[in-house]
Amino acid sequence: PAAAPGRFTLAMGPWESADVAGAGAISAGLRVTRAKNGRLVSLTFTDELFIENANEPFVRIDEPLPALVNRLVVVGTYRDARGRVYRFTDVGVAETPDGPYTYEVQLDPSESGCDYLKRFDKTRSVGWTPVGFRWRAGRLELLKVVEGADNQAPLACAEPPVAVLTPVKPIP
Repeated sequence: PAAAPGRFTLAMGPWESADVAGAGAISAGLRVTRAKNGRLVSLTFTDELFIENANEPFVRIDEPLPALVNRLVVVGTYRDARGRVYRFTDVGVAETPDGPYTYEVQLDPSESGCDYLKRFDKTRSVGWTPVGFRWRAGRLELLKVVEGADNQAPLACAEPPVAVLTPVKPIP
């Protein structure tokens, strides 16, 4: 069935079947925002049918999600307590006192109980080593990742931090 303006119809049925003729239908409110050139800017569900907070827009991002998260969360130049410089770049290269490495921010750290970077390392069988991180009091803390105490989080960040980094203006 056709949905009323500003609404869409979702047909629900078994995943195994492409035939949805007999499936139940749900009508939900949807607001679409477009730029002047017609490009999609955001989608907003206006009913709490699909999301808890109706009217929160899902905004289009014009860059890959891993790059956006990296830029917003870790990219920058920092100094540790000894004055040593650490840089995390927008292309996923970390320049540290121990040498450079490539990395990416793990987008789903649910198995760890803490946020972490994947530090790529060709010498390891899995190809990468986790490096925990968190922001505390305006500083980026790097943490060692260890085996977790339970099956809910097989990895965990260990205390104390291995480095506490204070953001600085870019160093030439």
